[in-house]
Amino acid sequence: MNELKPRAFWWAAAVGVLLTTVVATTLSTIALASGNTETAQLWIDIVTRSLTVTAGLGGAFALWLAFRRQRHTERDAVNRRTTELRIQAIEQLGSDKPIVRIGGLHNLEALAQGNSGLQEIVLEEICTYLRMPFYEPHDTENYDIKELWGVTQEREARRTAQHILERHLKPDGPYEYWDHDQLNLRQAALNDLNLRGCRLNNADFAAAELGGITDFRDAAFRGDTTSFTMTEFDAAWFDNALFTAVARFHDTIFTQPPNFTGAAATRDDSVEHVWPNGWHLDPNSDSTGFHQITKDELAE
Repeated sequence: MNELKPRAFWWAAAVGVLLTTVVATTLSTIALASGNTETAQLWIDIVTRSLTVTAGLGGAFALWLAFRRQRHTERDAVNRRTTELRIQAIEQLGSDKPIVRIGGLHNLEALAQGNSGLQEIVLEEICTYLRMPFYEPHDTENYDIKELWGVTQEREARRTAQHILERHLKPDGPYEYWDHDQLNLRQAALNDLNLRGCRLNNADFAAAELGGITDFRDAAFRGDTTSFTMTEFDAAWFDNALFTAVARFHDTIFTQPPNFTGAAATRDDSVEHVWPNGWHLDPNSDSTGFHQITKDELAE
């Protein structure tokens, strides 16, 4: 049986006391009319006590309402303050000063700590920041000192954003894991991204530029699809990674050959993975039901 809600309980109690009072009053009146004073006095005592209980219930109900009102007020105040702080942090990300943007990233991370309702939102906002256009200068001779300093600072801000992802996408790490439906880093410019041991749901790196060494060792790619379509890698490590999502490596560019040593994936006959050139999925599964990602003989 479901428990009565607090408000329904108070109403039920009040109605019960009221009915008791009405019945007792009626019976005492009948007893007095019949000359039975002892019975009448008994019913009068019941009426008196019922009225006392009613008054007590009324006071308790008023206190309960005041408590609920205060709790709602405090909760609304906390929610408003959280929203204000989040808006301020997002505005900081739009600052023309990299140090302010770095502060905004740290503020977003602090807001999401311990607040599961905000974590995916903050994760998407950080990914949105990383998807903003960023051009690494290859020919520094055509840049003055001020421009190069600005690029260096922006690189540091983006590194801060990457480190936040690295901290909170690792379920077995020292920081709180941020669960998510999708990791959208489509067309992002990333450098030395380290997502080793991370759990990535519906990761989308399509058309992203990943400079330096990208570390996906021991990562778990989950969800429906993991897309590296037209992604450009300098170097990528996928050692011991697990793909339970369908892998898409259409037209992926690797400056250096990738490494999938020990990596494995599930196999679904209705949907085929697309692996980088030189790699395929072993048709025979291992003892865990996964299929090893194997190097083509001609590519060895």
